Amino acid sequence: MQDIACVVDWPGTMSFIKDLVVAIAAIVTATVACLGISKWRAEESGKADFDLARRLGKAVFQFRDALEFARRPFIENGEYPEGKVPAVNTGADEASAYAHVFNQRFQVVQQSAIEIQALRNEAEALWDRDIVNRLMELLRRAITLRVAMGAIISDKRSFGANFKHNEPFAKAMELRAFDSGDTTNDDGTDGPPNEFSVQIERAVEDVAAYLRTKLPRRSTHRRPTPTP
Repeated sequence: MQDIACVVDWPGTMSFIKDLVVAIAAIVTATVACLGISKWRAEESGKADFDLARRLGKAVFQFRDALEFARRPFIENGEYPEGKVPAVNTGADEASAYAHVFNQRFQVVQQSAIEIQALRNEAEALWDRDIVNRLMELLRRAITLRVAMGAIISDKRSFGANFKHNEPFAKAMELRAFDSGDTTNDDGTDGPPNEFSVQIERAVEDVAAYLRTKLPRRSTHRRPTPTP
């Protein structure tokens, strides 16, 4: 029986091994590239989240400050038109003076609201609808304030008749238009906090809590205390 010689095609085998090495190298290169792109996308997304959260947070707190500015409890003489303090129960003249004061105060609120609205669409596109709902709830505080201011102006125009016949409504409008701190009970004791002020703080914190989820988390690991 003759031995069968095993003939190896070395040139073909080397060519196959070469092609295999090239293929493996290509796969490794593609994998590394994909991982690099994924990491880059994650970093860019994180930067975008941080930048928008920072800008929106700044706008939200400016809006809160604008509401506080507009609701200052005392009207200074210089806020009235031409520095003239209107006489009480003078109808149209008193209403016009208050309208001037409120319009000047509300301009700051309006400007802050416009800035939030400009960022709202960007936030919805980058994140979700939840942030829009939270922002709209906050912006409604401006509408509530404007309505209260309008009610006071209308009461001044009616020589105080509007509020005289509806004292609970009058008190509610005063508390919304002006923030004089805690309310006072009928017996002179301290009452609960201004409800509208609480609503504003709650709406601000609701947005701020959402924005914190878009900021980088700080490490919870504490550095060891150096030994003296």
